[in-house]
Amino acid sequence: MDFISSEAERNERLLVVEAKRFSLACAFRQLLLALKDMWDTNGEKGVVYGFATTGGDWQMVSYNGKFQVTDKFSVMFPSM
Repeated sequence: MDFISSEAERNERLLVVEAKRFSLACAFRQLLLALKDMWDTNGEKGVVYGFATTGGDWQMVSYNGKFQVTDKFSVMFPSM
C-alpha cells in the first residue's frame, strides 16, 4: 500500500491509501487504523479525512471520534 498525507491549517488531515492488487477492503481497513492513529496523535481534536482507492474505485472516510463512511464510488476519466 502507498500512503499520501497532507495537513491543513485548522487541525484537519487528509490521508489517501492506495490498494495493491485491487483489494479495496484491505486498503479500507488500513485507512481506518491510520485515521484513528492520526486523530489520536492530533490530541483527539479536529477532523481527519481519508480515501481508500484502487485507482478506479474510491471510498471516503472522515473521523472525529466517530467514523463516517461513503458508499464506494468509481472515478473514470474519458481517457481511461
